Amino acid sequence: MISIIVPVYNAERFLKSAVNSVLNSTYQDFELILVDDGSTDSSGDICDDYASKDSRVIAIHKQNGGISSARNEGLKVSRGEFIGFMDNDDALHPQMLQILHDAIQSGDYDLAMSWASLVGEQAVLPHLADDKTAGHPTTSVLTQTDLMAGLFGQRGEDLQYMAVWNKLYRRELVEGLLFNKTASEDTEWNSRVFMRTSRAVLVDKGLYYWIQHPSSVSHAGVNSRYIDFVNSYKMCLDNIPAGLVYRSWCLEKLYKAIARVKYYARHSDLASQATSVVSKAYQETIHEFRSSRLSWINRFSLLSFYHIPSLYGLVARGAAFAARIKG
Repeated sequence: MISIIVPVYNAERFLKSAVNSVLNSTYQDFELILVDDGSTDSSGDICDDYASKDSRVIAIHKQNGGISSARNEGLKVSRGEFIGFMDNDDALHPQMLQILHDAIQSGDYDLAMSWASLVGEQAVLPHLADDKTAGHPTTSVLTQTDLMAGLFGQRGEDLQYMAVWNKLYRRELVEGLLFNKTASEDTEWNSRVFMRTSRAVLVDKGLYYWIQHPSSVSHAGVNSRYIDFVNSYKMCLDNIPAGLVYRSWCLEKLYKAIARVKYYARHSDLASQATSVVSKAYQETIHEFRSSRLSWINRFSLLSFYHIPSLYGLVARGAAFAARIKG
C-alpha cells in the first residue's frame, strides 16, 4: 500500500481537484492522509467530507504549525509500505502511482522519482484531460552520487531532486526521519534521505503536475522564509559527513543563497535579519569553502558576490536579460 500525505492549509479553491486526482489514480491500493493544518476556510470540512465517503481517506486536524509539522503528523499515522507526498494545490497524473510503484519494485529500489510538469492554474484541467496515458516511459538507475548531484544543482535540475512530491519512498528508507521547520524543508529532508541509499530509479516522464498559482508562497518577495534558505543549506551541509564531494556541492548552493539574500534583502525591512543570518553562515563555513573542491573560478565569483553585492545584481540582471532574449 502507498501512503500519500497531503498538508492542507486554506486550500478550498484547489483541494477537491487535488484529492480527485489521487482518487482517480489507476493504482488504487493507497491511503490518502489529509492533514488540516489549522485552516480558517472550509478546507477542514472538505477533508472530513472525503473521509466520510471513502475509507481510504484519513482526515487529521491540528493547530497551525506549517508544512513540516503537517507532514510529520501524516508520517506518524501512515501505514503504507511506500510513502508519497503531494501539495494541496497540485495534481497527479492518473498513472503516476502505478508507474512509480512498478518502477520501485522492478529492481528493489529504495525510491522512485518522476519529473514534474509545470502547469498554469487555468490550464490544468485541459492538461489532465489530454494526458491520461503515460505510455511506457523509460527508466534509469540513480546512484547516491546522482541523487546528491541533482539535489545541489550539479545537473541543472535541482528543483526536481529537491521536491518530495514527485517521489515514492520505501518506508524502510525514511523510517524515523521527520521534517525540520526550515524554508527549504524538502531539500533538507531529502539530503538526509539520499545519504541512506545508493539505489534509486528515475522515470523519464512528467507525472506530477506542479500547478503555478500567482498567489503562492513561491511567488512571494523578500521575507523571513526567503532569508531562511541560507539556514536550510547550512542544515544540509551539517547532514553530510566530512570528506565527501557532496559537501562542496552543498557549499556552492549555500554561497549562492548567501549572495542572493545579501543582495535582494539589503534595502528591505529585513536587512538586519538578513545580515545576521548571512554573516553567521559565512563565518561558520568560510574556511571549508576556501579549501573546497569547487573550481577556483566558482570560489572567486561567489566570494566576490559576497563582498560586492552590486556585482551579484549586475550578473543577475545580465542573466535575466539573456534569458529573455533567448526565450
